[in-house]
Parts: sequence; C-alpha cells; structure tokens
Amino acid sequence: MKRLRMIVCVTMLALSAFVLGQNANGTANQGMTRSAYPAPSGPTDLQLLSRTDVQADLQFTTAQKSRLDGVNQKITRQWENGAKHHQTVATSGAVISGLLAEADREADAILNAEQMKRLGQIRVQLRGNMILLDPAVQKQLGFSDEQKSQVTALEQRLELQTRERLRSGSFQAGAFQRSQAEFSSGLAKLLTADQSSKLKELSGKPFHQ
Repeated sequence: MKRLRMIVCVTMLALSAFVLGQNANGTANQGMTRSAYPAPSGPTDLQLLSRTDVQADLQFTTAQKSRLDGVNQKITRQWENGAKHHQTVATSGAVISGLLAEADREADAILNAEQMKRLGQIRVQLRGNMILLDPAVQKQLGFSDEQKSQVTALEQRLELQTRERLRSGSFQAGAFQRSQAEFSSGLAKLLTADQSSKLKELSGKPFHQ
C-alpha cells in the first residue's frame, strides 16, 4: 500500500505539471514549457523506473530497488508537505516541475550507462510515434526546420479539434482516440526513410510488458 501511494503521488505530480502548463483556454501559461496538447510529454524517468517490468528488463539489483524507493519516498514527502503552500498557478507549476526534475536526476543517478541507454529505448517503444514530439529525439533524427513546423501544425490541429468538441459538447472517447490515431499517423508520415530506420534503432530490442 505504501509503495502504491508513492507511485500515485509521482503520477499526480506529472499530471499536475502538465495541467498547470495549460491555462483555461488550453494554451500554455506564460513562462512555462508547452507540451503537445492534449498529449502530455510522457512518463517521467522515475515513473518508468518504478514499474516492475522496466526494473526486470534493466535487471535492477536489490540495492538499486532500495535506492529508488528512497527517491520515491523523498518526493512523496516533499509533495505532501509543501505543495499545499503554493497557491498560484505559476508558483505551483514551477515547484512541481522542480520536484519532478530533481526526482528524475536522482533516479537516473541509480543507473549505470547501459541501463540508462536501455531506459531511453524503452521510452521510445512505449511512446510510439509520440516520441517524435521530444526535441531531443528530433535532434537525434536530424529534423529540419520544416519538419518541426509541420509537427507544430499537427499539434495545433489536434488542439483545435479537441477544443471544438469540448465546446460543442460532442466530446466522445471514440472521437478522441481517432484524433489521436490521426495525429500519431501524421507524425510518422513526416519521417524520411533514413529517419524511420534511425528511430527503429533508437528503440532497441523489444520491451516485453
């Protein structure tokens, strides 16, 4: 139960960081990084490393599991003790983003170089085409300025579709899933053959959930 509470806390922090990055109209708050709306930037490293299937793939040692539990406990205490004191959106967003960044740094420090590389591969597989929203991946694939602009256009189209459905009251899970599928397919079509091959290399061997 204690472990579940820690995982839920980290998940809530990640979701809060995304929500606080959007204002009431769905646009980015000033001074905060804009994630693809409504697709968040994906799980944090700490979230991934807290998964038993990821730990098994990375061949976590008992000592590493213990250190990771310590990181989870620390961020849970910080969240429970401090978050309620930060009232404004800007302050709360900064605090939550800071907590997540610190937790990821401490979690990553537990890994050796080979495990860190494998974690990146697992992330690519779990996110699918959505990984193409990651600036670091775009850089690795050699995205052109035109491709980056096309990604932005796809994001804006998805955002507009979602807003219109919400305003009209016609928002349905099936329609949202179709929009997400179209968005993902659109991202994949932006890649050249060489970039597609490179992305496959970045994913590494299959990850079994």
